[in-house]
Amino acid sequence: IDAVKNAELECSRGNGRSCLDAADAHEHARGIDRDPERARMLTGLGVQQFAIRCMDRVPAGCLELAKLHKQGRGVAEDAVAANALVDRATMLCRSRPTAPGCPGEQP
Repeated sequence: IDAVKNAELECSRGNGRSCLDAADAHEHARGIDRDPERARMLTGLGVQQFAIRCMDRVPAGCLELAKLHKQGRGVAEDAVAANALVDRATMLCRSRPTAPGCPGEQP
């Protein structure tokens, strides 16, 4: 339960990955009661966080959002949108090769 609570706290602080982790826990009853409605809400928050990061020119946000479009998780399954997001991330990495999500990312 503590791991789920921590993930939800990090989600509320804008960490999209934590939103998805918490959503998984609620969807699959991992350490907490199954709650599909809460899982959908947390997935939606994760999608929003990745979209914001992508709009803020963070390649990692675009790549995570592309994965969600490929899976149809929290958004419509859309290969065209996924490919466009990967293209955007690639373009952003050309101008900032050390940005999060780029091959030359700094630790």
